[in-house]
Amino acid sequence: MSNRCSQNPPIDGTQLGEVPMLLQQQPFAFNRFAPKQTTKTIGQFIQIDYMDIDVYPEGQRLDTEPKLEGTDKPSKAQGIIYGFMCGLFGGAFILNETPNGKKMSEIIDAGHRTRYLWAFIFGQFREFYTGKFFSEFDPEFRKAFLDININIVTYFDLSPEEIAFIFQMVNKTTDVNHQEMLNSYNCIPVAKHIREMSRVVRGVENDCHPLFTSYTTQKGKLTFKNLMFGNERLRQDEMVARLYFRFFDGGGLGVMNRKNLEEMYNASPDNDTMIKLTKQVKKTLDFVHEMSKVAASKNRKLTIREFSLYSRLFIHLTDKLGSFSYDRREFFESIDRAFAPFRVKLESQTKELQARSPFDAGKTVGQQVMDSLGEYDTLSHVSFPVEQILARANLTKAIMQLDTARLFSREERIAKLVEQGDVCAVDGLPLTLSEAEGAHIIAHTAGGRTVYDNLAMVRACYNKKMGSISVTDYQSIFNLDKSA
Repeated sequence: MSNRCSQNPPIDGTQLGEVPMLLQQQPFAFNRFAPKQTTKTIGQFIQIDYMDIDVYPEGQRLDTEPKLEGTDKPSKAQGIIYGFMCGLFGGAFILNETPNGKKMSEIIDAGHRTRYLWAFIFGQFREFYTGKFFSEFDPEFRKAFLDININIVTYFDLSPEEIAFIFQMVNKTTDVNHQEMLNSYNCIPVAKHIREMSRVVRGVENDCHPLFTSYTTQKGKLTFKNLMFGNERLRQDEMVARLYFRFFDGGGLGVMNRKNLEEMYNASPDNDTMIKLTKQVKKTLDFVHEMSKVAASKNRKLTIREFSLYSRLFIHLTDKLGSFSYDRREFFESIDRAFAPFRVKLESQTKELQARSPFDAGKTVGQQVMDSLGEYDTLSHVSFPVEQILARANLTKAIMQLDTARLFSREERIAKLVEQGDVCAVDGLPLTLSEAEGAHIIAHTAGGRTVYDNLAMVRACYNKKMGSISVTDYQSIFNLDKSA
């Protein structure tokens, strides 16, 4: 694929009547892309062309239904095959020829049809209504199926922006959701970082965040280790994209709707910016992952509402407290207890939760909290669940605020060393300022503040070894070792 990443055409999945910027630059350019149109049989396309086609380019949307065979009704794959049998699919297979890439061509549109045709013909699933694999049909049927004509439209060496533009234009009238549209910008850093944080991308083989660890069961079902919800239609990608936007927008709780996501993708922040945003998003996902570990110990997985709640809580607390440490079990159980009354049926909720919502007279407070966990358009709705849960949770034992200032001033260190009689607070032996470091008596990671009363002057080697151990505890350990 070409690496030409110039100014991206704006993404706007709602204003379908507007002329995209790419066309505004050259209106009425009928031969702008100059594609080659051919007709081939399914047999020719699958048996000959398929091996030279990248059917999973980075910007391609995921399989909307990973399961190839349905039980009570046809799977998407089986439905597509049945559609070919009935002569229902006349849409073109759209390719971009990339002679300098890993493959000769890559799929722009018709990825599902291409992959499912190959899988059916080579025996990976059965036709739904007959229950037969392709090889089990009689020769006449197989020949007739392979002889079905399909239209191939081939473009040549398109830029990533042009690929995204064509994909969006083709799919404006078909079932492509908002995040799939955003994902079609396969080259720009924002798309790559969000995609690779959320899932393992074919051809890249990246490590996604462990929160999204998944596996395939013996029955072929894709299952997520930590989450009750999957990534169908890029749902997890979209949740991660919303987190990226919050930090792109400056951090703290706030709106993160689809228009905001479009703004972020269209701004196309450079890779250095995305690396910084990724660090912040990773901290948020790390926190949610820690919560999922406690849930796992209770034989539970996080629901989509819990994902939303814990990520918002972390963003809010980080914004208000700065750095903080937490006991993951205490935190989870405190929030879980506070959240429990909202989970029950409306008629079983307390009178307090059955009070009228401040935003919607037709809803109760309990309903509003649950609904707002899926709302992203206004700050009041985004923050409402956080406010309600924190008002009911006791986090005294769960979190400790960390002083953002970790270093003592030179004046404080000199004064403390004089106060100690120019000896080390650990071994009691003479100590000069050049040999010494200022240590937290109560470790910073344990909530110790960077204030004079929490300062002890120690040898640099001790300060490096103490970690989260207090000076007093380390001193006792040192003295025991010394006596031994």
